[in-house]
Amino acid sequence: MKLYGIKACIYDLDGTIVDTEQFHDKGWIHACGHYNITPTTEMLMAVKGLSGDDAARLMLPPEKKHLFRELRDAKAVYVLDHLDEIHFLPGFPETYEELSARNITVGICTSSRKPFIDAYLAKLPLLRSFEGKIIHQEMYTKGKPAAEPLLLAMQMLGRFSPAESLYIGDTYADYQSATNAGLNFFYFRSASFDDQRIPPTVPRLSDHRELLLDL
Repeated sequence: MKLYGIKACIYDLDGTIVDTEQFHDKGWIHACGHYNITPTTEMLMAVKGLSGDDAARLMLPPEKKHLFRELRDAKAVYVLDHLDEIHFLPGFPETYEELSARNITVGICTSSRKPFIDAYLAKLPLLRSFEGKIIHQEMYTKGKPAAEPLLLAMQMLGRFSPAESLYIGDTYADYQSATNAGLNFFYFRSASFDDQRIPPTVPRLSDHRELLLDL
């Protein structure tokens, strides 16, 4: 899929740039245990790409939904306690360097909250070059799958149009957000899972360097 005229590449963060998804899953399982809830595989899949607030609400039964902030925060503590184990997913540093060399603006649009962003920047120095180019949960009112986060990202990065922009993400919510905002979308999939809700016509990446062949 060859794309022309792309001036901005916007990335999701967790599960796309950094390998944190396993810790988010384990974090939900750990936190839900305090509420006698055992998340199913389907539940864990359903919350991927959502904000912590929305994910926690989905996890809790009706009579406990008022506890969503407590559940969200307990899960966050678990993830932050395991930051020493995170790393970049295949090919991202090299791809970022090449995109910058081609004068393509690169930014991040994530459902993560600012405490996670700050922790990631402290752990992975390369991400510090994205300061001022990161849209996170506290900056918008409607999260993925709504279009608002990506529309805000395009404005922040340089008032790019959807036709000039590309979003790379790893969840169905990322795909929906890109569709709702009118952006091209590339699906960064794990080696073991391909979300069949994302149409087969959507390009798949397993190494970020594969993107460079399409730009």
